[in-house]
Amino acid sequence: KTRARQTLSTKMVIFNNISLLSLPVEDVIFANILPRLEPKDWISLRSSSTSFYRLINSFLTENKVLNLSEAAQITEISFKILTRYSLKLRHLNLRGCIWVTDNILRPVLRNNPSLRSIDLSFCNNCTEGVLHTITMMCPAITKLRLSGCNWVNASGLEYLCHQHIKR
Repeated sequence: KTRARQTLSTKMVIFNNISLLSLPVEDVIFANILPRLEPKDWISLRSSSTSFYRLINSFLTENKVLNLSEAAQITEISFKILTRYSLKLRHLNLRGCIWVTDNILRPVLRNNPSLRSIDLSFCNNCTEGVLHTITMMCPAITKLRLSGCNWVNASGLEYLCHQHIKR
């Protein structure tokens, strides 16, 4: 019984000495920990120390999914931080992000040609120019959601479809 307690307490000490930064970056942190956190947590971690600043920036460079649909605390500035280094996004969900404009979105679309799905539902500060940018810069797009977007018109959708069919 005493030996079992010693073994258990030794395991607890070893467990308590593990820090997030001591775990394997690619296989554990990037693959299994950071994707389970909210984008607001990435922002908080990034600002907590130089080590986390570097870690989160590296993660954002490799990140493939950015879902801000339920991220009420994310602002235009936070979005720019989250996307500044992103080059590998496959899925971008900005549903209901009322602060999104063409000027904010265009650099992200240009830097992420492998985007496959984009949700801009209820992003009413954009214009049909975004459709042209998506058409030209995101050849891999297979899903585009535009529910509640008052800026979408028939000519923009026709252009998008016509260009997509040509590929």
